[in-house]
Amino acid sequence: MSLLDVRDLTVSYAEPKRGRRSGARRVVHGVSFSLDQGEAVALVGESGSGKTTTAHAIMGLHRADGGQILLNGTDIARWSSRRMESVRGAQIGLVPQDPGSSLNPVKTVGAQIGETLRIHRKGDRRHVRDRVAELLVRVGLTEEHATRYPHELSGGMRQRVLIAAAIALRPQLIIADEPTSALDVTVQRRILDLIDDLRSEFGTALLMVTHDLGVAAGRADRIVVMKEGRVEEQGPASAVAYARRPEQEAFRAPAPEAPVALAVRELVKDYGAFRAVDRVSFEVRQGTTHAVVGESGSGKTTTARMIARFVAPTSGEVEVGGAAGGRDFRRHVQLVYQNPYGSLDPRQSVRRIVEEPLRNFRLEGSAAELIERVGLPADLLTRRPRELSGGQRQRVAIARALAVSPRLLVLDEAVSALDVGSQEQILDLLGRLQRELGITYLFISHDLKVVRQISHTVSVMNKGKIVESGTTRDVFTDPQHEYTRELLAAIPEPVR
Repeated sequence: MSLLDVRDLTVSYAEPKRGRRSGARRVVHGVSFSLDQGEAVALVGESGSGKTTTAHAIMGLHRADGGQILLNGTDIARWSSRRMESVRGAQIGLVPQDPGSSLNPVKTVGAQIGETLRIHRKGDRRHVRDRVAELLVRVGLTEEHATRYPHELSGGMRQRVLIAAAIALRPQLIIADEPTSALDVTVQRRILDLIDDLRSEFGTALLMVTHDLGVAAGRADRIVVMKEGRVEEQGPASAVAYARRPEQEAFRAPAPEAPVALAVRELVKDYGAFRAVDRVSFEVRQGTTHAVVGESGSGKTTTARMIARFVAPTSGEVEVGGAAGGRDFRRHVQLVYQNPYGSLDPRQSVRRIVEEPLRNFRLEGSAAELIERVGLPADLLTRRPRELSGGQRQRVAIARALAVSPRLLVLDEAVSALDVGSQEQILDLLGRLQRELGITYLFISHDLKVVRQISHTVSVMNKGKIVESGTTRDVFTDPQHEYTRELLAAIPEPVR
């Protein structure tokens, strides 16, 4: 008997209309798969494929319309939320995707880890405190972290806190929903290694929800591929990953004869006694893409914000070819943020958002033309950001940036929050726009797979300094610095 056996699972969402429910939209259609004790299975698919909804239905966070969810032979598919409380934490632990929004900002992390123990009445206050300390040490933190609040921890530390909470009662199954999607490659590897170690120690089964085929292939025994709410394929990880491995992109060669579009010289940023950026210098030629890569805290985003003049440098110079100061600079240098939902006014329509730069600079042009240029249909002009997918919102953000015909587009982790399908579409769009408009990109990213695909040249940052620069081909195929080699070694590969 399997630990978990999902049979013909169907899930629907109620669709509101004018304040009333107008029926239901089915999002999961007859999904079936199983998972044995100690086994790791990956649910893989793009945004909207139904993988997270399926995982949440197993946890009782979405109610199933039909089918069965057998946990140790018992069907829990239609258990009430109250009845499922005996399962959550005790038999199934959940590691959610975003530790930033999953942790309560006004409670210490120790109190939040201990909550599961208190709900299931696992000892008195002293026992809970001791168990929390033990769990924190087990996931690579310290007892002292129990008194910290989430905002005092890095992204990797917060993810470790969520793992500690998930394993508090040693459940038989851990569901990890995109546990590393927002983390840089080296932190990602450490978190996945930790999950593997815990599985080996406790014999825990793992259901990993991910859009990253490389992560799935490297960490799972079997892969279940979902598309449009259905299982498209499933089988051993090596076989499925090999059949679906992406073709390796050819390196993009820079154009040495092109003039310099961006020159950064000896850029420094100090915050009191802390030096966040330390004498950073590089050049980008017109019509090419230069990537700045590094882990969280390496200084890459601070560098980008100084180049875009959102942060004043302590010293150093930034020159953008043909752009003067003041409003003229703002017109010719535009910034596209990581999270388009946070950078788009939720109260405005797409038309108003895209037309805003045209009004500000008193330029001619239309939102319809700009939306068409980024591959969106005209009927989206009347919608608001919440009615769009992540990929559509990022296209709107790019359309808004293009409205003023900038010479330089600074893209700060512009695809890191998107699933792999949406990423590919945005990268294809950026490549087409560069060919058509001759625009120059500064691409800030922790994702080396994306950098390899889109950039002509690259600078690697570590602790505020550039440790290596060159063409993307040279840096990726013959890295000279140990830190660069460590970053490249941490990239999850689709096939081992």
